[in-house]
Amino acid sequence: VSLLTILATMAANPIVKGLLQEQVRPTVFGSMQSAAAATTLLVSAPLGRASDVHGRAKPMMAMLCVLCSTLLALAIAGPAVSALFFCLVGLQATRQVDELLKAALSDVTVDTGRLAGMQMMFACGGVGFGMGPLAGKWSNSLVGFEVTMLLLAALVLVCVLLLMNYSERPKNTAHPVAHPATSPAIHSTLHEIQKIARHKSVRLLFLMRLCQCCAAHTMFSTLGLYITEALHEPKERYADLLSVNSAVFTTMQLAQPVAVRTVSSLSSCWTVLPLAMAIIAASRLLFALAATTFARCLLCYGFSMVGIALYMPAVSTCTAEVAGAGTVGFTLGLSAMMETAAEVAMPLLGGIVFELFGPYGPCRVALLCSCLGLLPAAALSFGHMQVGRLKRCADETNTDNGADGGASKISATTPRNN
Repeated sequence: VSLLTILATMAANPIVKGLLQEQVRPTVFGSMQSAAAATTLLVSAPLGRASDVHGRAKPMMAMLCVLCSTLLALAIAGPAVSALFFCLVGLQATRQVDELLKAALSDVTVDTGRLAGMQMMFACGGVGFGMGPLAGKWSNSLVGFEVTMLLLAALVLVCVLLLMNYSERPKNTAHPVAHPATSPAIHSTLHEIQKIARHKSVRLLFLMRLCQCCAAHTMFSTLGLYITEALHEPKERYADLLSVNSAVFTTMQLAQPVAVRTVSSLSSCWTVLPLAMAIIAASRLLFALAATTFARCLLCYGFSMVGIALYMPAVSTCTAEVAGAGTVGFTLGLSAMMETAAEVAMPLLGGIVFELFGPYGPCRVALLCSCLGLLPAAALSFGHMQVGRLKRCADETNTDNGADGGASKISATTPRNN
């Protein structure tokens, strides 16, 4: 489901955004992206809570039906500005499906295998992320715009049919699906949010995800404009860049389980997190200094994809680990709301900065956000390292006490040999 959903979304996304860029100004284009993201701002948390109570499949099917209907509407209406904007809104449903898939994966995995499971899921998504732009580009040139949208809608419909046969079988007893009788009423949702936000780790995770999302959307929303305006390349290069960098992303996801066998510290998501944020911040700095040609732009963005490939499964695993019993979907939904708020603001801000300060303005804003995100990442890693040391010391103390107690018991009950 992750592979097919992202494949369909990434095939449609460059086509829709490329047609919009041809018809509207950069500021208007950024405003349209912000408005599209705003439509899903208040959906993530209620949808995650509904998945905790009623299972993951039904909310995912609802979001996929929204995506399918927007693609069908675009195929019927043609590439008008209003239809393209409507499709841009529908493409936001992919974010909700992605968060629900993370919650479903957390349900069926145990703590020791959750990071590896997240890496495999993101690897499948990376294949779709890479193949999607190329598939959309080739299909659009071979069979035309309308047929391409119909084919993508059929692909999303296949995901719906797959989920119809999905059965909820949680294996992780630490994060069970909440029972409807014990689920909070609508009026107590704010109280539930307050309970989740009391945990320091959750607050730091949300702050770090917000900073990273601000940086990512500032770069991603203006990347097409940077390629055409600053590098004077054709807009088709945007799809090429996405495809090459998604290959880097997928390769990194597949290589991480192998790297864990060599470097044992990479098996902890709390260790991977600050490393990933440091790589992302360094890539933003390189982009601001050296991305003066398309080849250099490709290399700098590829370096950032190395950090993003490490970051995404690690932060999802950390969020699932700190979530309480029966609140995995709700916690992931709240974090998605934080990221959607950044997605609303940053494309508009990126368009304004691009017009006022030139092509390198958005990259400098992204660099600042990435550096700010390093602070909570370092605090989280240090805090969990301290907790790990305390647990090891406690285990060693209990082991020593048990050994001493056993020796004393043996000497007290065994008669002396005179």
